[in-house]
Amino acid sequence: MTKYIFSLTLLALLLSACSSSSDALTGEWRLSKLNGADLVAGTNVTMVFDEKQVSGTGGCNSYSGGYSVKGGKITFSDLAMTLMACLDQKANQQEADYFIALNQVDKFTVSQDSLELTGSNVSLEFVKANP
Repeated sequence: MTKYIFSLTLLALLLSACSSSSDALTGEWRLSKLNGADLVAGTNVTMVFDEKQVSGTGGCNSYSGGYSVKGGKITFSDLAMTLMACLDQKANQQEADYFIALNQVDKFTVSQDSLELTGSNVSLEFVKANP
């Protein structure tokens, strides 16, 4: 009986470490890699999830919109953003690439303090802002 309880506890811990529920997304995340590349120095790209909305900054512009989760699948909808230009051309390009990638994302994985959003030929790697 003790082995059975231990096995169930271990299984629950393993499942919570690699969660695919929307509860695991809640909070603020900071982008650490965009399609495998480091971010432009001095830029800060964030994503904040609450129960039904997502918001953040692409580095220059703020954005917000909706999202839905089903299993390990994620869909963003009605994303809107401010329209200010970055002073740095590399930061402008990075932000454009970020928003393009967000529109192509369809899967997510949360593991401890990291979040990965993936889709066809795109990958966004985040770390928890306040673990």
